[in-house]
Amino acid sequence: MSRAVARRVLATTTIVTLAACAGAPTKSVAVAARASQEMEDAPRLHSEELGAAGPTVVFLPGIGGTTSYYRDRVLPLAADHRLVLVDLLGFGRSPKPRVRYDLERHVAELRRVLAGRGRLTIVGHSLGARVAVAYAARYPEDVERLVLVSLPHFESRSEALAQVRRGGWRRRVIASRQLAPVGRVVANGLPRAVVRQLAPELPADVVLGTRMASTRALTSSLWDAVLEHDLGAEIDRVPGRIPVTLLHGDADGTAPLAGAEAAVVRRPDWELRVLPGVDHHPLLRDAESVLRAAAGARPALRLEGSHRITAGL
Repeated sequence: MSRAVARRVLATTTIVTLAACAGAPTKSVAVAARASQEMEDAPRLHSEELGAAGPTVVFLPGIGGTTSYYRDRVLPLAADHRLVLVDLLGFGRSPKPRVRYDLERHVAELRRVLAGRGRLTIVGHSLGARVAVAYAARYPEDVERLVLVSLPHFESRSEALAQVRRGGWRRRVIASRQLAPVGRVVANGLPRAVVRQLAPELPADVVLGTRMASTRALTSSLWDAVLEHDLGAEIDRVPGRIPVTLLHGDADGTAPLAGAEAAVVRRPDWELRVLPGVDHHPLLRDAESVLRAAAGARPALRLEGSHRITAGL
């Protein structure tokens, strides 16, 4: 037996022995190792880079969003920042595996793209904001700042489900694991103009991005990464040295402002900037406020109590 083969046998025997001593079944260890290797061998998330030098700012979209949501709108920052735009797992041009799209999986896939890039500012919108918080909780040494735009945060599962019910029939269809596939077939068969009439509040690139996403990514991300995942533990784990700014419209009917307010009550060191009259898409309604926050600049503001400001006044 060669020395190389002997070393591999010894290493495998050691792993199995340690697993057995820890009470872990050998089969479970093998399955976990195989799953880890499959993830490592799988294609990485689609990402695009803009700008050539300066601090790195990463942009993560929400459900149905893609790199196109940010591309033209954040270009002003490319003059003195390196911008990294990412399609989350299951969306846009990223891989669409048949997996559970919970925060753990979203963060694990994002890590494969961001590891080794140094300290980053992460700007996340909606689902992307939740992924950003979870990423900072797990890899705080790689995070410079967080900007959380329209963060969906609920104090309880019942509160989250009530928000789905308030969203009307379209949100209920998207949230239903049974009806969502049927809804996708119907929606994909309709002209885009008709879809826009049915959902006039959705940006055109989000409508297109929703069509590009897998049905599993849409429904599982909504349920497993938003509605049924308590973000409180991740919020608590983000170190105090990381500045966190929340941007939230006071007319957001998708992720109510109350959730962002609850987050800053839980974390008094976080800052909430309230955007008057803005819905779930601040980048489309008040791009300047989002870009200033991404660049670390202070807004024109009016104080409204501890850790809450109203921007753009």
